[in-house]
This record gives sequence, C-alpha cells and structure tokens, in this order.
Amino acid sequence: PGLPPGLGFRCGLGPRVGFLARLASEKSPGLFLSSARLVAKQWPHASFVVLGDGPMRKPLEEFGARLGLRSRLHFTGGVYDQSALASLLASLDVMVNPSLRAWSETLCIANVEAMAMRLPVVTFGVGGVGEY
Repeated sequence: PGLPPGLGFRCGLGPRVGFLARLASEKSPGLFLSSARLVAKQWPHASFVVLGDGPMRKPLEEFGARLGLRSRLHFTGGVYDQSALASLLASLDVMVNPSLRAWSETLCIANVEAMAMRLPVVTFGVGGVGEY
C-alpha cells in the first residue's frame, strides 16, 4: 500500500497510531489492539501508542505481546500535563477511539483534543460523538 504523492508519515516509514483514554473496558482498548494487529500486517513499520492508564493496563500489555506487537507498542501511562499531551498528540499520524458504548462517550474530550491538534480521528458515532 502506498500514499498519494506529497503525503508522508510524521515519524518515518509507517503510521504512528494512537489511543487516548482511560484503560477500562467501556473504552474498548482491546479492540484498538486487535485493530493494531491488522494495521501492522499491512504496514510493517507502523507503531502504536496507548496514552492513558487504568485497571486494564497490565492485561492490555500482555494482550499486545500475544498479538506480536511488543516492539511496536508503547504504553505512556497517564498523561496529565497539557504540554506533554500536546507533544504526544503531535507525534501521531492518526488517533483511534474504538469506544462502542454510547453512555461512555457523552462528548469524548480525547477526540476534541486530537481534533484541536488537527489530528485525524477514527471513531464510532456513539453518544455525543455522532454530533460532531
């Protein structure tokens, strides 16, 4: 797969794909990792960044390793400093929000933060997300 002329990735030969959320089941971080595996098959140099922390962090790290993503997957932990968050978002090519539950996404501030950085967002139109 290639890109149209004039387009490129911010961080090298493949896309850097991010997930920004609390690591809890209602945010569907496992779906992000499963999708990352599919992207990794198409883009051998793709990398994945999970920004956030929560009760699922350890199981998600283990799941990522079982999916063969260990060398391409980075967990930042919680990012609470606004300038650090802006820098991390600026390093991404796209952000993915795979949340499927309307009640957990009344607005989704993570999407708004990414869009404010002119970062493309791939998301489901659940809850309030479908209104912007």
